[in-house]
Amino acid sequence: MGATLFTLFLCYLAGAIPSSVWLGKLAYGKDVRDSGSGNAGATNTFRVLGRKAGTVVLLFDFFKGLAATLFISQLAYGWGGGHEAVSSSLGLSWFTETDFLIWCGLMAVLGHMFPVYIGFRGGKGAATACGMLYGIEPISISIALSIFLIVLFTSRYVSLASISSSAAYPFAQLALIYLFGVEIETSFFLFSSVIALMIILKHKSNIGRLMRGTERRVGSGKPGKGSGSDGSEGAGGAGVGSVGAGSEGAGGKGAGSAGAKGSGGTG
Repeated sequence: MGATLFTLFLCYLAGAIPSSVWLGKLAYGKDVRDSGSGNAGATNTFRVLGRKAGTVVLLFDFFKGLAATLFISQLAYGWGGGHEAVSSSLGLSWFTETDFLIWCGLMAVLGHMFPVYIGFRGGKGAATACGMLYGIEPISISIALSIFLIVLFTSRYVSLASISSSAAYPFAQLALIYLFGVEIETSFFLFSSVIALMIILKHKSNIGRLMRGTERRVGSGKPGKGSGSDGSEGAGGAGVGSVGAGSEGAGGKGAGSAGAKGSGGTG
């Protein structure tokens, strides 16, 4: 049991690695939490630091979840029995290997959302959750990833791509179960559906900006300058939409933004 708990703790520590913050500070001299939406995730990294940095963070965060379920989880089996140790010690006869992998992946996602290294101010967990789900059942998450890429490249909204792929994910699993006879454990289906819903809810502010037309697209790939409020690049950045500095999208009218025209920016 002790080995299992230690493995879960390692999954949390791996998930807590703040790739966006560390990359921004080391390579750009900038904390992504001080600009854009203030979020330490891939979406805000695209918005603040550009496409190259955003892609690196997206892949790294995905691998954190994948590593937790595929690799770190196996330490528990080598050290102390894995899911069987949990099942016997807690009297959970229904506890399966898939359930244990879910625990490992969930710890990585919680680590990403509440990272101990940077004061528990993390990201929304979409990429890390995607990685952990891929490590457990790759087919349905591959479908969701395809939808993510299609929406991203057609709309150039990272947030919209995350929301769309999350909404489609449970339905992809249902299609695999009932149309193609793929065996997916009920516990995993329920868990992944909850994760998808949580990701959508965590994008509440993005949904609001999308509806207002102030969400920034992935376009120029140039990082913003200065700090702004939620959804902005800060004055002088590639601002999105709002009139006047200090409001949402401070790179709008009158702020001297290179990306703004009239009262709107790129979004």
